[in-house]
Amino acid sequence: MIALEAQNLTHLVDPNHVVVDKDLHKAQQKYLYKAFRDNLLHHEAKSIVKFHSKTKDTALIWQKVCKTYDESIFTSMNGDATSVLGWLTGSRLDNSNWS
Repeated sequence: MIALEAQNLTHLVDPNHVVVDKDLHKAQQKYLYKAFRDNLLHHEAKSIVKFHSKTKDTALIWQKVCKTYDESIFTSMNGDATSVLGWLTGSRLDNSNWS
């Protein structure tokens, strides 16, 4: 979202956005679709992008990809790893009998 906000493209992932200039919207959707196709690494996200290759409905792709990433075990594992690293760096290892 930060990158989309920086480029003023958040309307492309907003399902309630009313399109005013259809040609501009279509060109922006093609750009964002290509960015999705090139940059999303998760295999399920890639299949979502491929599935919507004809419509290039970036709002729908965004919703499905976000849901996929939110429910991914990889995301959960990364969250757990981050909290463990925070504990390790935040505690005094010399006082906790760390070997």
